[in-house]
Amino acid sequence: MPKDWPAQPRFLEVLKSMRVASRPKLAELEALAVEDARAFYKHAVAILTKQIQARKPRHRVAVLYVINALVTHRADAETAKLYAGRFAPEVRACVAAALECPPEHVSGVRRVLKRWRRLACFSASALDDAAALVGAHRRERGTEREPASFGGSSREASVLANVDAENVEKEEEYVLSE
Repeated sequence: MPKDWPAQPRFLEVLKSMRVASRPKLAELEALAVEDARAFYKHAVAILTKQIQARKPRHRVAVLYVINALVTHRADAETAKLYAGRFAPEVRACVAAALECPPEHVSGVRRVLKRWRRLACFSASALDDAAALVGAHRRERGTEREPASFGGSSREASVLANVDAENVEKEEEYVLSE
C-alpha cells in the first residue's frame, strides 16, 4: 500500500481553489510539494498530471505554472531534477492539455516551454515535440499561415518544429498575477 502524503489534502485544496497563477498560491504549492519531495514527489506528479487534464480549459495553464515551479525549483537543484525526471514522460501530454486553453493563454504555454528549453529541464526531443504541438495548435487556430508546400513529409515537419522552437525561444518571461 502506498504511503499517505501528509500534505496532500492541503495541496489539493490550494490547487483546486487556484483559478489563476498567483504568486502566493504557487509558492504554497511549491513549498508543499518540495517539503518531503524524496518520499512523496510521485504523489504530487500524479495529482498535477491528472489535474491539468481534468480542469476546465481556462484553468489549465495555471497548473502548468505549478509544474514549471517544481521542475525549475531554484532552492534545491536535486529536487528540481527529481521532479523533472518524473514529469519528463508527461511533458507532451501536459502541454497538449494546456493548449486547450483560451487563445489568450497560449502565450503562457510558449513562455514555459521557452524557460524549460533555456534551463534544459527536459531533453531537447521532448521539448521539440511540445514545441511542435504549439506550432500545430497555432496553425490549427489560424494564427499562423500554413506553408503552401506543406505535404506532410517528416523533413518538412522537423523544419517546422525547429521554426516553432525558435519562435518559442523569442517569447519573454511569463508574468504572474498578484
